[in-house]
Order: sequence, then structure tokens, then C-alpha cells
Amino acid sequence: MSIGQWIARRLLNAAGALSPSSLAEIRGQSGYGMSESGKNVTIETSLTLSAVWACVRLLSETVSTLPIQIFERGKDGKSALKYDYPLYQILHDTPNADMSAVDFWCVMQASVELQGNAYALKLRAGNDIIGLDPLKSEAMKVEREKSGALLYVYKDKHREGKYREEDILHIRGFTLDGVMGMSTIAYAKSAIGLALAADGVANDTFKNGLRPAGILQTGKVLTAEQREIYNQRLDAWRSKRSGSIMVLEMNESLSDAKLSPEDAQLLASRGFSVEDVCRWFGVPPFMIGHNEKTTSWGTGLEQQNIGFLTYTLAPRLSRIAQAIGRSLIPVEDRQRYFAEFNIEGLLRADSAARSEFYSKMLQNGVMTRNEVRSKENLQSVDGGDALTVQSNMITIDKLGESQ
Repeated sequence: MSIGQWIARRLLNAAGALSPSSLAEIRGQSGYGMSESGKNVTIETSLTLSAVWACVRLLSETVSTLPIQIFERGKDGKSALKYDYPLYQILHDTPNADMSAVDFWCVMQASVELQGNAYALKLRAGNDIIGLDPLKSEAMKVEREKSGALLYVYKDKHREGKYREEDILHIRGFTLDGVMGMSTIAYAKSAIGLALAADGVANDTFKNGLRPAGILQTGKVLTAEQREIYNQRLDAWRSKRSGSIMVLEMNESLSDAKLSPEDAQLLASRGFSVEDVCRWFGVPPFMIGHNEKTTSWGTGLEQQNIGFLTYTLAPRLSRIAQAIGRSLIPVEDRQRYFAEFNIEGLLRADSAARSEFYSKMLQNGVMTRNEVRSKENLQSVDGGDALTVQSNMITIDKLGESQ
């Protein structure tokens, strides 16, 4: 920690900003409970909703399958991939002995989406980072020491300990203070509880064959013993398959409480719940299979991917890349090296758009053929490192020469 950072933290602490008590209150927002609809909202119950599951899966798997790479800034302003940088293999291939990079980043991003924060313990050999081990967000408590530094207190049934900032990679979601991310599930508790309640009502309605309880008229006042007999008869009848016949005696009559088409519209509220959940996660409904309304993001997979990348993924990718730069890359290397996601994979599904992009890059002397082949995982070819332009596809250094 630099002297400037230490002084800044002491000033913040002296002013009462982000004290341990206030951090505890912020963290308390991720505690779930009973919603206004009477449903208990937890991560487990939230994930039983297809919309929540689909949003979290889409965001986590998309982020985790985008390659994250280390680049070096050159003196001329150009950047080059640094495959031999020590962090490259950890971030891009194998963060630890149990996980691939896709598994690790999927766990981290899912934790951010559900709980607002993701933590990983830095595994070291001496002063060198040799791996990253994800920690459960619900088992982590963040406190501020008197010095102003953050202290990470971790406790679950398998591990417990106190860690300094330099021992933890902390990735935050949407945040109001820059210290703790805000839990989407906690703040969407009301909307998720309503969706769970609507699912429960729909399940009960279909379980009863879209038939609500009926009304049995006896024509006389019943004794307690007679009521018990009637309840037993009705329970036995309800337990039979739909379409069974009930035998009535004397002046008994049975009528259904009708379910009007308007009442059945309760089931349509589930569609609104999907849109509401998508709004909380910032995911376009059509990307999780909800196609009741057309999208205004343009037509074609390429345009939809660009919209999703710009408005939903870009903030998440930037937070991860900057957290890596701040927490994993040594201070003395930060001016020279930086982490960045390769987002070109999002456009790979549109072969026509990809071909057109490569063609323009080649014809205007922006990329070489070997650079294009590398992006397509093809071997380089002799003579493929020269930049060419559309004028007879000659090299740039030959422009202006007589033909």
C-alpha cells in the first residue's frame, strides 16, 4: 500500500465513511427473507424460477467463455499478447488444480449476479501468485480496520480465516460505495417472491384440473359427526381421477365454483414476471426464450449480440478486467501490462458478418492474413505477415511504385 493510499484511507475512516458498522449494514442487504407475497426468497428458491436461472446462466456462461488475456503496452502505443506473463495461464487456462478457467469464471460471475460480490483466495509460492481459489460469498464478511484497510473474515464448515486485501481477489457487481456490490436477489426480493407465488397458484390450479373447490348443499343443519363423514367422502372423491362421479343422496346437490376466463388470466402474470426478472438482471427477455414481444435492438444475430455486449456485458467485463489489474498485477507492472477480454467470440456464430469483417480488415491493411488465420485457429502461412490493401492487393510499402 502506498503512502497516499494509507493517508486517504485514514481520512475516510476518520470521517466515519465506510466504517465497519456501515459495511455490515451494506452486507446485510444480501440477507434474504419473507417477501410481501409471503414467499421465502433465498438463492435456492430464486433459482427454481426459470427466468432467474436463465439470466444467471446466460450471464455467467457468456462471461466465462470469453477468453481473458494479458497484453503488454509498447512504447509506440501498440499492444501485444503476452502468453509468457505468469498470470496468463492462471487467468486463461487453469486458475487452480480443480477447475478450468471456464468453470472458475462461471462460479465467480454467478456469485456476482446472485450476491453482488465474488471472492477468490490468491494461492502463492513465495511472492508469486500460482492460483486462485474461489470462496463462498455468503461465508465472507468484510470489515474495515483502524488503519483503513479492508479485512476479509471468512468462515464456513470447511475453512475459516482472516485475510488482508492483498490476499483476496474481490470482484464487485453494481455498487453504490465502491466497496461492496449490491445483491440483485436481495433488492428483487419482492418481484421474485411475486413470481414464486404466481408459480404456486398456477401449479395448484393445474393440479386441480383448472377446477376450483365446489359447493355441497345438504338442505339441513349437520352435526359435528355428520360433517366429519361428509369431509371424508369429499376427500375420497377428490383423490380420484378427474371425471369421476360422486353419488349424492336426499336433497344434496354439488356445484362448481366457476373459474372464469378472466380469472384464468392469472396465469398470464407469469409472463410479466419473466420480464420483471429480466429487468433486474439487465437481460433482454428474448435472450432467455421469452419472445412475446419483439425486440427493438435490430434484426439479425449480429445486431442483437452487439446490443447485449454494449449494454449488459461491457460493464461486467470491465469490472473484472480492472479488478484483475488492481489486485493481481503488481504495482510496478500496471503501466506496462493489462488484462482484457477477447469479445470477438460473440460474433463467431454469424459467419457472414465475420467473413465481411475479415475482408475489410485485409483490404484496408489493418490485419494480416496470418492474424486472421490465428483468430480462426489456423496455422500461419508463408508470406501471410504482410499488410495488403485493395489496390491489386499489393503490400503497403509498394504503393506508388510503377507497375
